[in-house]
Formats: sequence, structure tokens, C-alpha cells
Amino acid sequence: MCTTCGTWSDIWGEAGLCFGGEVYRPWMQELVTARACGRSSRSQRSTSIWHARPVKVGRDDEDRTEIRDVSERLIPELATPPVSAPGICPRCSTWTPASDTFGAMDEPLADDRRLAGDSGSALTALLLCENCVEAQAALDREPLALSVISLYRKPSPLRDVLTRYKGRDDEDDPFDPRCVAIARSMLGRYLLEHGDRLLEVAGGIDGIVVVPSTQRPPPHPLEGLVDSLKLELPRWPMLERGAGTLGFRRPNQEGYRVIMRRKPSRVLLLDDVYTTGSRLNSAAAALSQDNHTTVTALVLARRINTGYAPEASKLWSDATAKPYNWQASPRTVAS
Repeated sequence: MCTTCGTWSDIWGEAGLCFGGEVYRPWMQELVTARACGRSSRSQRSTSIWHARPVKVGRDDEDRTEIRDVSERLIPELATPPVSAPGICPRCSTWTPASDTFGAMDEPLADDRRLAGDSGSALTALLLCENCVEAQAALDREPLALSVISLYRKPSPLRDVLTRYKGRDDEDDPFDPRCVAIARSMLGRYLLEHGDRLLEVAGGIDGIVVVPSTQRPPPHPLEGLVDSLKLELPRWPMLERGAGTLGFRRPNQEGYRVIMRRKPSRVLLLDDVYTTGSRLNSAAAALSQDNHTTVTALVLARRINTGYAPEASKLWSDATAKPYNWQASPRTVAS
């Protein structure tokens, strides 16, 4: 319950925050103001490569404590992304069909499949999932390797949070400011625990680029969450929707276009949810066409459709078999 007015009786229990009336955290007021007027909540900062120093997250110690508290209450709704193994796509952490999994490589691979693993050895070689194969064929580039905070499925409370922090123009998923705090805590906690590791595997990052929505007008609500965390790393509004058709299992080299000119940069590409990878991989393709490198790609949650195939259901069962742990569960890789 809110200690001020007694509100907030949500599934995550006591939050110590009230999002009604005039009771807002300073970062929340910025987000609400930015959302109302359709602008970003922070002006662009000068470039400084996120390299050697520790990652700074949050306004102050009180804000960081709040991020930890809210993210701890979210743990029952989080699911651990799988590590690379036979039957797991090494790029996007989803399942691959059982018939595709191989150990001894006693049959040749189809031409449209790609290997990943330590030196391409028979014991560690893995096949890409069908979505990554589609992205590779459509974009003529290697699909991104994905850093993932959590898996999710639909329906679920986490799915609701990641939809309602943005809101939709319907009665089922209206904007809910409580969900803003929860989504913010996911990103903030990940960066508190794994930001240094992300820097290490990426080999340095120049700036953050949020993948634009396919339908929602800019700015993307995730941009406000990034800005509210007061990172030293700049966020660049580099992309907008392009002329190409973009959608579910439909990546497109013309899906996005670069609208901000700058010298070639090392980019952290960020999105809130990942289903088939069409948007994220298309955004990386657009950046590449302008000589930028996506050194790492991070999503808050990667969807698993547990009803699609037995392998998907098993992946979910394995992911939720042990409690989620903020220190050990998220997946952090270079792209």
C-alpha cells in the first residue's frame, strides 16, 4: 500500500509508491509530462564512449534502492533465458525443432542454415531457429545475438506490464502508470547488475538506440524509461519507420531508416519485447547501412509461445523450474 493514500494493491504487493493525484517520483513526473506533450524527457547529450568506468544507473541512492525493491517483487513473474545448447537457438534464445538438433553432424546442413559454436565444432554446433533463418535471408546479414532479461508468455502478468506501460487505444490494455515503474525497474536492475558485463562483451558502447514502434507515433515510451535512469551513455533518436513493410515474421531492409547523421558508432540497440526478431534485426540492418555497428542488442523480455510446439512448452518448463535470480538469470552477450 502507498504510505500516503493507501492505493496500489496490485499483484506485486506493497510498492511504497502512489501514482495517483500529485504524488510522483521526480522521474515519473518527467515521464508523464513527456508522454503528454509527445517529446523525449531528456535532451541529447554529448557523446562519450561507455568504456572503462562502472555503469552509473539512477538519480541517487534512493532511486537505486527503489529500483531494487520493485524488481525484487517482480521475480515470481520472471523466467530465466536458456543458455546455448542443442535445441536452443544460439542467437535469440528460443527453441529449435527437435528434428533440427544434432550432435555428431552425421548429416549435412541445409544451405540456408548457419552454424554457431566454439570454432564450429561438432559437439557445440547449433542450428538457428526458423525466425533467425528468415531474418538472415531477408536482410542478408547475420541475425543478432540477443541479451535477454527474462522470458515471458501470453497471457501473463509480465505481458500485461510490458503492454500497459505504453498503453493501447482499447479497454483491454489501457495505459497504467504503475506498470511504468515496474518496466523501469526491469531495465534499471539489469543495468545495475550486468551493465559492466554488457560493456565488456560489447567492447565499448557509444550510444543507445531504441527500436521505433511499427505503429505508435514517436517517441517510444521506452525512450522515457531510458532517460529517467540518468545513464551517462547518451540515447540517440537515430531511427524512424521506413517505407518497407514490417511485421510478424516479416523483416525488411527498408523497415527503418536513419534520420540522425553522425560518425560510425558502436550502438546498444534496445527494445522492450522480442517475438520473432523482425523489428530488432531490421533496425540493426538500417544502422549497418549507415556504417553503425550494433555491438549488443538488449530486450526486456523475449516471448515464448508455449502452445506452438512441444519444444516451446518444454523450454518454458525448464526456464521456470528454478527461481529467477537477478545476478545469474539474465543473458548477456555481444551481438
